[in-house]
Amino acid sequence: MSVLRPGFSERVFEFSFNAEYANRNRAILAGAPSIPTQNEEKSLGYDVMFEVNAHGGAIHAVALQHKVSRFVDRLGPTNANFWTVAGGPYFAFRLDTDQYNLIESIAAAGMPGLEFHFCAPLFATRTAMNGHYLAGSVEARSMWIDVAGAGPITDDDVHTIVYRENGSQAFRFSESPKKLVIADDAVRRAQWERRRTATLEAPDRIYRTALQLLREYWPDRRLKVRKRTDEVTSGLPSKLPDEVAPTLANAGRLLADYFGMSLLVEVRQ
Repeated sequence: MSVLRPGFSERVFEFSFNAEYANRNRAILAGAPSIPTQNEEKSLGYDVMFEVNAHGGAIHAVALQHKVSRFVDRLGPTNANFWTVAGGPYFAFRLDTDQYNLIESIAAAGMPGLEFHFCAPLFATRTAMNGHYLAGSVEARSMWIDVAGAGPITDDDVHTIVYRENGSQAFRFSESPKKLVIADDAVRRAQWERRRTATLEAPDRIYRTALQLLREYWPDRRLKVRKRTDEVTSGLPSKLPDEVAPTLANAGRLLADYFGMSLLVEVRQ
């Protein structure tokens, strides 16, 4: 079995993808998975809403958790289940159970004009990353994975998302596969007009829904030691956040800090 580990970080992929997406879709990043300085904290909410209003209002948004993947190009003694379902070479990334469950729950909430996805590249090497970045094709060579309705992870096993080399199908694995809904760049471009007619949920509902789901999930967090010592460490902070004003910027911050997601808000052309 030959395994190619990702040659670039999730932050590099996230930055490159978001820059392309924002430029092509006239989108604004509402919050980021990092802690701002005190001065940024004071102005962030105002700046985001000013930009949205200056461009005629928000009409659609996507929340994305960016992942990088290992690429496996041959069958080995331990990957027969992945290989068989993928039908050959595949990409795979390990899941953070807590964040996956939160993303699945908020995706299943079905808020109009707002989508939640995992986003992963169809390449794994640094050379490919550099080439797509320079060519402006990172977004085109990425896939979107929708886990709404896939159900939460309820056991303590290691879980992985596996997707085919060409991005045509994706599955959530522990022992048996669960097929997931996917979309590639061509599908997204074809849906452009539909997205432009959507009405985005009010920022207060986005914020309050995320906070409510987080509070409901918190008592069931997996605090015990995982069965596998190499499993991803939970990305959740150690305590629940204080409730703040339900603005678009604070919704973006909440999704970034606890769901590990970038909130990209599209505005009117």
